[in-house]
Amino acid sequence: GFDVDPNVLYFASNVNRDTYGLYALDLRTKLRTALAVEEVGLDMAGTDDAFNDSILVFDHDHRLVGMRVGGPRGGTRWFDPALGRIQGGLDRLFEGRNAEILDWDAARRRTLALVYGPSDPGRYYIYENGETPRLMEIVHRTTDLPAERLSRSDSFAFDTTGGVHLTGTITLPRRSRISPPPLVVLCRDIPGRRARAEFNRDVQAVAAMGFAVATVNYRGSAGFGAHHRDAVK
Repeated sequence: GFDVDPNVLYFASNVNRDTYGLYALDLRTKLRTALAVEEVGLDMAGTDDAFNDSILVFDHDHRLVGMRVGGPRGGTRWFDPALGRIQGGLDRLFEGRNAEILDWDAARRRTLALVYGPSDPGRYYIYENGETPRLMEIVHRTTDLPAERLSRSDSFAFDTTGGVHLTGTITLPRRSRISPPPLVVLCRDIPGRRARAEFNRDVQAVAAMGFAVATVNYRGSAGFGAHHRDAVK
């Protein structure tokens, strides 16, 4: 994608790397700029983002201020210091959930944020940043299940005997007819799709029937680098 400067192209690449990073190319000099957003074990972008600049976050003047991070952790990598500080405040308020800043005013004092997680369909908040920060809920997403029947989800990780690091989520039912509850392993779509850090209605529905539900980011899943993707072979 491009920001307000049409001579700077932002692109994702995993050339000579295991994971995708975000970089910028100055079309006038044909040289890369100093921008390099990288993380070990996590793709900053993926092939499903091709020809789509939605992972790039621009301000009202169309200047690049951040990047949405895909995958099971989600979140935003902010280049704008003020938005980065606001993100830190929201993360402290909503530890264990994802707080995604959607919009803000020019002074960076009022922001609109969506807070969600594997066990929370999401709520929209207005966050006022100041000496005494204020938080006001304005919209609550609903689900077919009442709040008292939603089950908690926790992450887990382990290394296989072949040295592949696997991650996933386990959701335990609030009530089960037997103890321990029977386990359902939910297989996601075909390899090449990235897991998303969002509320999963299917998982919650199965847990409401008394099952523990595990989802695994199996070998071949996208978003964790070429080594993890190719380990399925």
